[in-house]
Amino acid sequence: MTSDSLHSHDNDDAQIDPLTELFESTHPVDLRLSLPLPGRPVFFSLIAGRERRSPSRLAVERHQHPLRTFGNIVFMLSSLAGLYALALFGVLLIGSVLKF
Repeated sequence: MTSDSLHSHDNDDAQIDPLTELFESTHPVDLRLSLPLPGRPVFFSLIAGRERRSPSRLAVERHQHPLRTFGNIVFMLSSLAGLYALALFGVLLIGSVLKF
């Protein structure tokens, strides 16, 4: 075995460690969905888990990505309207089933 092959092996281990760390540090909830809408595909992502970011990083990200934007407000209102419609449909369905 030459010293070059030993160094090559060391580099392989160094490359595996970040990959191992990546897979070990996943979030408990990691939902990603692409909707191929005509003309413009849309990507949705929901990631949830324990907060691991530092307070300074949180402050920077809150400034860069504010919650109160037009798109976020429209999305939240339409999501709430969809949930309300689904609940109303469920109540009406249960009401019609119980009458029989």
